[in-house]
Amino acid sequence: MRNQPAPTDTAAQRAQVPERLLTFHLDSCGYAVPAAAVHGVAECSRIRTVPGAPPEVLGLVEWRGNLLTVLDLPRLLGHVTPVGPACLLRLGPPLQGTALFLPAVLRMIAASPGRLADAQPGDGLDTIELEGRRVLVIDPARLARGGPRERPPR
Repeated sequence: MRNQPAPTDTAAQRAQVPERLLTFHLDSCGYAVPAAAVHGVAECSRIRTVPGAPPEVLGLVEWRGNLLTVLDLPRLLGHVTPVGPACLLRLGPPLQGTALFLPAVLRMIAASPGRLADAQPGDGLDTIELEGRRVLVIDPARLARGGPRERPPR
C-alpha cells in the first residue's frame, strides 16, 4: 500500500464536525466569522490612529498588554462604517497581532460546514443558509491580507 499524503482541510472533511460561527449584519447583509479564527471579543476601547496608515487601518489598541493593529471590517467588506456601539474581534494565529473593528451585534451559532458553498469562485467568501437567509462566511486571514473590498451581491 502506497503512503498517501496527509489529508488537507477539504469541505468533505469539515462536514464531519459542526462549526461555530459568530454572525452579524452590516446594512442588510448577513456575515459570519468562524469562531475558531477569533481568540477574543471585547468592547472597543480607545484606538490610537497611525499617521499615513491606509484607510482600512483604524490604528492601534492595547489588548491585555499586547499592541494590536485594528482593521475596519465594514470598510474591508465594502460597507460604510456605521456609527454606534462596537466591539473588537481579536484574531488568532497567524494574525494574533490583528483585531477587527465591528460596529454590530454578534451572535454565536452552530452550523454544519458541509453546507458551505463558494459565493463566487476565488473571492474568499463562502455562503451558508441560516434561518432562511444567505450569510457570507468570511476568511479573516484572506481579508486581512487584502481580500474582497467590494460589497457582495445581496
